[in-house]
Amino acid sequence: FGLNAVAGVIMVAREGASLRALLVGFIQPLLACGAMAAAVLGVEHGLRLGGLTHPALHLVAMIATGAIAYVAAALAAYHQADARKLFPLLRVN
Repeated sequence: FGLNAVAGVIMVAREGASLRALLVGFIQPLLACGAMAAAVLGVEHGLRLGGLTHPALHLVAMIATGAIAYVAAALAAYHQADARKLFPLLRVN
């Protein structure tokens, strides 16, 4: 699978998009994932330190934290102009 992905990136880089643009496109979501993971682990640790051990509480807190952290990190990782392009997609008709 990994070799197939690398071959795909090389083929796309030859035909159009620059390798730099492709790498930036891969790195931005990875940065958002890293920020999300750090936030979720921090909340989990904080809940345990606070003596809150109910699994449902952990689940709800970690899902909410992960969603908020990922969106915030993704918007921060993208250039401001690119982030502005995302907002019209959020509108419901």
